[in-house]
Amino acid sequence: MHIIVVFQLILICTIVLCVYGFVSYRERRAPVDDIGILWLILLSLYCALPPFVWLLKGGKYATFYSGKLFNLQPSPQEIVYLLNVTLAYIIGFSITYFFFRRPRNYLKQNGIPFISNSKFMASIFIIGFAKIIPFALSYSGLIRTPESYVDSYKVIQEAPLAIRQILLLFQSSSILATTVFIVAILQRWPRYKFLFFIFILSNAAFIEGGGGRASIVLKFLMIILAWHALVKPIKTKTWAISGFLGLFLFTLWGIRRSFGSWSRLSSIDTSNLGLGELDSIWGNAVHILQLKNAGEINLDFTTRFAEFWSYIPSQLLPFTKTDLSNWYVFTYYPQYAENGGAWAFGAISQAIAGGGLIEAFIRGILMAIIATWLIKWYRSSKATWWRYPVYLNLLVYCFMAVRVSTFQQLGNLIQMTLPSVLLVLVIGAIFTKKKKFVTSATTLN
Repeated sequence: MHIIVVFQLILICTIVLCVYGFVSYRERRAPVDDIGILWLILLSLYCALPPFVWLLKGGKYATFYSGKLFNLQPSPQEIVYLLNVTLAYIIGFSITYFFFRRPRNYLKQNGIPFISNSKFMASIFIIGFAKIIPFALSYSGLIRTPESYVDSYKVIQEAPLAIRQILLLFQSSSILATTVFIVAILQRWPRYKFLFFIFILSNAAFIEGGGGRASIVLKFLMIILAWHALVKPIKTKTWAISGFLGLFLFTLWGIRRSFGSWSRLSSIDTSNLGLGELDSIWGNAVHILQLKNAGEINLDFTTRFAEFWSYIPSQLLPFTKTDLSNWYVFTYYPQYAENGGAWAFGAISQAIAGGGLIEAFIRGILMAIIATWLIKWYRSSKATWWRYPVYLNLLVYCFMAVRVSTFQQLGNLIQMTLPSVLLVLVIGAIFTKKKKFVTSATTLN
């Protein structure tokens, strides 16, 4: 069985490299802005690295540092099946991408619509306001101050539904506004480079080993991608080296957070350490597979396909809205969930809980169709100021389609991103009218 796992891992790497090479050849350059290619690479990393480490450890998880995988102890047959589900995703995606992906002219710097000063100012206003809201709610007593990173999730769960929706609205608006801010400031490079460096330092100041990683790391990834598109192209070799280094540091950061400090981590035998989040998501898939084989999964229709109505407010639905991640943690780890803990679910777990190999193949096809449409839309000649920020936001967060569920971003796009675009537009219009009013008053005087 171990030989089969090795063959599957080689096949995964070969297919991904072939698709990447195919798109690179047709475009005559590295497709670093291709959302489909990035999704495919992320899927292969999430699904190939855990079994690769499993092989290096002799086909077993010998210590509790491997998390839930230590208790689950997947058999070689289960590892083979999980990799078959991964291959079903990859093959469905790759075949479709081969037929539908067409070379598109890359947008040059002057081809990306310029973001006006009023919208630039609106993004700064939204970012600042979103920072103030949680402190204001905490100070008013509507929510309590979290005691730790994990407790911050519990604080949100304890809040009334209306408060949770307000926090979600401002959080999502801040994400899109940050994207608009990054694009706008790099379009003005190097005139506002001082403000740019202040923004980088302010985010770097929030780096703390025990806190969340994603929000900080994704901001820096946005900066790098926008720099590549707007200021100076980054070489393929640099992308490869920085990507490998970034993945290593991100994983190390997660392991450090689990142990609580670098000093505790340094005293552990590094040969027993796992892959942090990658092991956790892989462990979800192992657990779901074992539950399904035992006939112990009770997943209703509304939860299984929750990603398709996640954008609809709970008050308007005839059923209780949940998602796969909450269903999983509250069903099988209720005490952890009650203490504020949360886990992502994973695309592999999603396919296994549903139709298995066939569902994975179909979802791979649909992901390829959506990705080809998005790259066509992003590089179209229609000039809309929000086109690049929205695409950049989707590109950076496409890991959610592997980490949580394949169409996780659909709800985020409809419920959060597009309303955030409207908010920037409205506030930008206010700044424009105020500027015109001041200009008129000055002229009269």
